[in-house]
Amino acid sequence: MSKLAAALMVLAISAGCSSAAATTVQVDSYRRGADDKHLTVSVVIGERDSIEGTTTTEDAKQVTVDVRVKRAGGTGTDLGVVHQLEVTLTDPLAQRLVVDGTGHTVPQKQ
Repeated sequence: MSKLAAALMVLAISAGCSSAAATTVQVDSYRRGADDKHLTVSVVIGERDSIEGTTTTEDAKQVTVDVRVKRAGGTGTDLGVVHQLEVTLTDPLAQRLVVDGTGHTVPQKQ
């Protein structure tokens, strides 16, 4: 099952759920910026959901990008919307691993 299909399935299941708290979502991919201190991360969220914020945590071995989304709740379509978010790192990414707030390794997109 593709990541998009899985994301759409999750959105379909959660379409009727409403929560005031933001939820951490999986980051689908990242792209390096020219200076190795900027990343563009991609997430798929529901068309009525909103990005509440991002947090980046860095250590010597990995960079964790936590993207939080507020679910709109109610009914809607099963369409997922891709969002590109810019992240600025304190230190160059170099050979560090990128993971998301759910603990999944994020693949690099060329």
